[in-house]
Amino acid sequence: DSISNDMLSNVIQAVAYPSSPSISGIDDILFFTLFSIGSSPRCVALSPIFWALIVGAIVVLIGSTMLVMKHCIKHPKVADKYNTLETIFKKTDFIGAGEMWVGGLATFCVLVLIISCYVFSAKYYNSYPIETAGPSTYTCDTTIRNALFSSGLQSLSVPISSTIQTIVDLLNNQSVNLNVAFINTIYNCTSDTITLTYLKGTTWIPITTSLTCNYSNYIVSYSALLPFRDITVRFNLPNIYTIGGVRIGLSAPGQVQSSTVTLQALNFSQTFSQSGRMLGQDANIALSLTKVINDTSPLVTDDDDILSGLWISSFIVNYYESFFADSDYLNAPAGTSTNLTIIISETSYYILNAQSPIARLPIMIYHSFLFTTTAVGSFTFVFVIFKLVVLPVILLLILLPVILLLIRKWKLKFGKNNQISSNNNSNNQSNLTNNDLKISSSNLNLQEYDQHKHNDSITNDIILIQEQSFASNQDINRDEYNSQL
Repeated sequence: DSISNDMLSNVIQAVAYPSSPSISGIDDILFFTLFSIGSSPRCVALSPIFWALIVGAIVVLIGSTMLVMKHCIKHPKVADKYNTLETIFKKTDFIGAGEMWVGGLATFCVLVLIISCYVFSAKYYNSYPIETAGPSTYTCDTTIRNALFSSGLQSLSVPISSTIQTIVDLLNNQSVNLNVAFINTIYNCTSDTITLTYLKGTTWIPITTSLTCNYSNYIVSYSALLPFRDITVRFNLPNIYTIGGVRIGLSAPGQVQSSTVTLQALNFSQTFSQSGRMLGQDANIALSLTKVINDTSPLVTDDDDILSGLWISSFIVNYYESFFADSDYLNAPAGTSTNLTIIISETSYYILNAQSPIARLPIMIYHSFLFTTTAVGSFTFVFVIFKLVVLPVILLLILLPVILLLIRKWKLKFGKNNQISSNNNSNNQSNLTNNDLKISSSNLNLQEYDQHKHNDSITNDIILIQEQSFASNQDINRDEYNSQL
């Protein structure tokens, strides 16, 4: 018969204690859970923001229909339906305080996020402690828990707190069984008398409790209740038979003292062997035991901590001294028995694993309400930004071509008016010039006429003077002639 692999495998109870999540703030957890969309179909289906976007698409469709009803369809019945819908959506407007029907439509998107927030908060709150919480199937990350973890070494020389003193006492009083199996050997339970002793001072004293034996497939197993835990025991196997390996372990029953204090059952083992080598005639293996205490803080502050305790092991073996090759057996001094010495001791420290909730009920309620106000306020802020910034920019972009067209037409019209006025001015100036020329010509003619008239008057005066002179001369000549007569 072959040796079963189960007889060679190790049984380990010690497991790595979980580490705290990278995101431990409840606000951050809510934000990344509600506003993230995973890559897998399951994560997409569980994403609150995905469903908020779906509702948003429906809201946009309804809003577009209402705009068409208002601006494109001129019918009394359609107008009445539009007024009815507007009244309904204004009453559901949490964002604009009942002033905008658009805010009433957007409120449905906010409600999706708020409902998702409270559902997630309730399930996340109950995902504590990790010992009783199942996988987080309500979100994309199935490992998310409402728990923070810490682990550290505590010296036994420091006085232990009263909170964990109970579980420490249970660990110290736990009765331990030593289990040893010799593998691949011809030793059995009937043909050879194997003795088990423990060291007390300098004397080896037989263990009085019954030593049970079991043999199967070249494996002989022994189990005995140890008188105390920190002990040095020795197995003495008569005759020199080869032993391929040895498996050593401890076992002890658990105990539930109360609903908050539990001593876990002890059951571990480890196999020691080397390929091509056999257990030596005088093998020594050291086993160190360390207390592990798990302290779980309650969700409700006034409740008691949940404590559990367990021993974990650490073996030390020198394979070069404890296992021989074939040549070593031939060269070793002749012996009459094989001795296996096991030294069991406790370390001077214990491991304290602490687990506490990230958010208790008051904190969870507060942050859920805070998220509600933040979501409503964020949508309100978006609407304010849209009304004060985006909408004016859109209107400006729509009206800008019209304004530019009007400016261009005004410039063209103004240019034509300027051209007409300039032409009129030039005509007026030419008319004025002609008039001035005419006036100056007439003035010149008048001046010439006056000058001519003046000259005529002078000529007439000269002629008159000459006539008067001629008349006077005639009178004189007549007088002279008369005188001569």
